[in-house]
Amino acid sequence: MAAAPATITLRPVPNLLPPAPKKIDRKSEIRNTPKEIFICDEESHFYSQCLEKLVLKRCKGRQTVLEFGTGDGGPVIASLSRSSFQGTVHGFEINEQAAAIASKRAAENGLQNCYQVHNSCFFTAAKNSHANFLVANPPYIPAPNNRIMMPALHGGPDGAGLTRDLMSLGVPNLMLLLSSYSNPVATLKHAQQEGYKALDFMVTAMPFGMYSSESKVKKWIAQMKARSEAFYSDSGYLLAGVLLSRGAVDARSPDQESHDLTDQLLSVLALPSAADSHARLAAHQGETAWLRREGHLRLGACCSLEHPRDPSPQTPHLIGPMAACPSSQAYHATSLRRA
Repeated sequence: MAAAPATITLRPVPNLLPPAPKKIDRKSEIRNTPKEIFICDEESHFYSQCLEKLVLKRCKGRQTVLEFGTGDGGPVIASLSRSSFQGTVHGFEINEQAAAIASKRAAENGLQNCYQVHNSCFFTAAKNSHANFLVANPPYIPAPNNRIMMPALHGGPDGAGLTRDLMSLGVPNLMLLLSSYSNPVATLKHAQQEGYKALDFMVTAMPFGMYSSESKVKKWIAQMKARSEAFYSDSGYLLAGVLLSRGAVDARSPDQESHDLTDQLLSVLALPSAADSHARLAAHQGETAWLRREGHLRLGACCSLEHPRDPSPQTPHLIGPMAACPSSQAYHATSLRRA
């Protein structure tokens, strides 16, 4: 007997881009230019939401989380302020000025005990750590070399070099931001080779910013697009927050979250018709929706849906004006029919 089809419901997000818990006067606090400290409010807010929904809500007890590339600390501070996380986040930032700002902001928000910022090398610390989670918005700007507006954002020739390095450290659970123009297919295949499954993800549409709009970068990713290593349109690209795990997030529940959503994630990031996808996103610009799938979606030859054994799994969240699916297909918010 065929399983009942899963349902998709549209749940509004009260505030997709929440403000930081304490208002920061950037003019008086941060005197650096965007060439010295990464500044992109939209991306930072999305990273904060991914941290809260994909990591902090899953952490049980006093767990340790490592963060690669703390920046000014805003995303972690915002997510910690909205959660009941009882563990410690150790943030590593090699930019001395950024690390000082992050430490100051953590203290101002009373989070200095659960968010400890280190102005030191992340990879040295990670080798000696027993942390259960690693989180990062790693540099993902692709370019032939690092002579770009902000060299620290260079992710290698395909933009995913540092991301793959993080996947090779052996930390049980990773939450990383992946860009659709930074070779997502090869990157997720590398994650699978390292033994990771994609347990959950969130996706948003992003416009090209000052860093990715640099002429040298745009020309390079255009070449990558011709090789099917980059997926984007003139209006922007897709950015995903992905929870990758080598096992159950909660070791006390080994049967929890045993599915792998890598293929589903790739069907979103590596759309054959990215321009059509972004046209649909742009058409619904201004809407804020949280498309949450209530069943277990498995992409196959006929894009079938099955209920999981667990009646209340942690399921993917497609964040944005509208959620795009493979080959110019889009799931409507209130049903499973294709547009």
